[in-house]
Amino acid sequence: QTCALPISAATAAIGRGELPAGLAPDEAALVTFVRQLVTDHRVDDETFAALQAHLGLRGVTDVVGATGYFAFAAHVLNAFEVEVREEQVPELPPRA
Repeated sequence: QTCALPISAATAAIGRGELPAGLAPDEAALVTFVRQLVTDHRVDDETFAALQAHLGLRGVTDVVGATGYFAFAAHVLNAFEVEVREEQVPELPPRA
């Protein structure tokens, strides 16, 4: 499946803390779920049910696992202050 809008527009909106406009319902449920999980370290029942309706329990489990893995990798990179190589362009602006 492809994203309903250009990746650059989606990452820019997510970087601003916004839900990207034009997302399909399953994409919006995914963004909302991951944002809550990463920001609040928990997901409310409504958000969980919305994503489960699109992906099933196994799919939600995969999303939680993938999110945890990326958080783990981010912690390692941040702890050792790994910089983006000059030839790479960060997708998101630095967090304040």
